[in-house]
Amino acid sequence: MYDIFRFLDLSPDNFNEFIKNKKTDWRYINNNIGKTFYMKYQANSLSTFKNTQDFLTEELNSINNSSPTTSQQLIIPQFELSRLNEEFISLEIEEKVNSKLIIINTKDLIFQNVRMDNEFFCEVLINERYRIFLHKSLNKSCLFKSS
Repeated sequence: MYDIFRFLDLSPDNFNEFIKNKKTDWRYINNNIGKTFYMKYQANSLSTFKNTQDFLTEELNSINNSSPTTSQQLIIPQFELSRLNEEFISLEIEEKVNSKLIIINTKDLIFQNVRMDNEFFCEVLINERYRIFLHKSLNKSCLFKSS
């Protein structure tokens, strides 16, 4: 996950927005975390990640007031948010990417900030919802508008 964010030139702020705990209606759930880590960070009055209480006051109140059978709430503890953020910042990635095609959904707020100032890809404009980057080896002329 980190290397994708770094390759797409997304900032630590973008990464933090991607992983932050989000309150919706009656529970905390971040669909990015749900899709990435599934139930690893499930939090209810019976169970939390590593049985910690290291949450913001509002998060802890929500956890303590939730039913022990609530399995649809995901809250990442503060120490884990810090660890993920530190790993993201300290990661050194290789520039070598094997992908020949990158498709970005612009409706996803995080990926609206993608910057592909890259000598290996050019942007192919298809529609407003998706940004498509094609490796220049597949289209050497890159007649399409470049990013």
